[in-house]
Order: sequence, then C-alpha cells, then structure tokens
Amino acid sequence: MEMAAKSGALTVFIQPQVNAADGSVSSGEALSRWYGEDGRLMLPGEFVPELEKSGDIAALDMAVIGLAANLLAKRRGMKNVRLSVNVSPAGGLSAADIRRKVEVAGAEPEQLCIELTESPAADERELCRLASGLKACGFSVSVDDFGAGYSSFLRMATIDADEVKLDRAFARGLCDERARRAAAFAAASARGLGLRVVAEGVETPEQEEFFRAAGCTRLQGFFYGRPMEAEEFFSLL
Repeated sequence: MEMAAKSGALTVFIQPQVNAADGSVSSGEALSRWYGEDGRLMLPGEFVPELEKSGDIAALDMAVIGLAANLLAKRRGMKNVRLSVNVSPAGGLSAADIRRKVEVAGAEPEQLCIELTESPAADERELCRLASGLKACGFSVSVDDFGAGYSSFLRMATIDADEVKLDRAFARGLCDERARRAAAFAAASARGLGLRVVAEGVETPEQEEFFRAAGCTRLQGFFYGRPMEAEEFFSLL
C-alpha cells in the first residue's frame, strides 16, 4: 500500500466542504482513488470491499492519512485548511499509530479530522477508546454516516466526538415531510449534545437551504463540487 502511494497509483481526491454561514471553503474530505494498471481511475467501491475482506483496510487508511498529511505539510505558512480522512475502527489502528504517521509527514494533528466509519465489525468499546485517544492526540473526531446503518443516538452520546456527519440519505429524502422532520431531529439532537453537524449529499439549492436552517455547520455535496485533485481543491481557498 505504501508503494502504491509513493508511485502515485494510490492517491486522494478532495471534496470541498463549505461553511454554512458564509459559503466559504476551509475544509475538505480526502477520498481514496486508485489508478489501475490500464490507467483507469477506480473509486473506493471497487477496491475497499476487497481490502476489508483481506484485512488490509488499515493499511489503506494509514496510506491515505499519510497522503493527506503530506498535502497539509506542503502548505505550512499558507491559509489554514483542515482535511477529513476516513478510518475504520475495525482495522485495528491506534491513535498513536495515526499521530506518528501525521507527524512523520510534517503535519499537525490539529489539521486533520478523523471520520470514524461504523460497521457491525466495530466493537463499541474499541470505537469509544479510539475516539478518546484521537482527541487526546489533538485530532478532531467525526462520526460518519450518522442516522443510518449502525449509528444510534445513544452511540452519538457516548463517543467523544466533535461532530457528526448526517448520512446522505437525509438529503435524498427531503421531498418527504416525515423524512424532513427526521433530518431536522437528527441535526437538533447532535447540536443539543454540543456537536457540530455536517450535511452530506447536498445537490440542490433547496437542500442547502434546509440544512442551513437545521443548524448544520458545514455542507458537502455535488452542489459545491465533486471530489477533485488536490491542486484544484486548494485553488478554491
């Protein structure tokens, strides 16, 4: 995996996140991409499931963290930006592992937000332990895809996180009144716990207006930009 990252076969594209208050870009999510031997760019859905089956997902997470940290290290002294990186708690990485990787690259933990992706394989106690360890190391912690799958309001209350990311299904369901109420309730519940709220999957002005009114801190989706090469992302700052 490290060789793939060094050769450029494994890379990251960044999807912008905008501040809900003023529409400015100051953060983004680093998403893995893989160039096949034929030069075709592969999305995570094509290679992540195989890595999960083989037990190599932690190696992918660590390589992507390193790539994101390298990008941030190159921007020392320039406009501040924060990148989010997905980490699977089921992979067995420790907060110390992640901190060392970031510091070796020359970046600071405060520049990264670790998005914990939930799965049935993630042990509840390990998830809480990892989140607390990351916070102690200086990272921001986000609970990804909140409101769907294995997420729960109880888990949101017990994990030492800074923010939650509403599952993109909320954005898709806003045409239904009950779904709108559920989305507003999820955002209000997170804010009631003192957490920042990020809305994913925003694709229309109507969705943007709804999530702003719901009190979301940041917004992410095709309405603001698709995942793009790092150079293009940094030009937006």
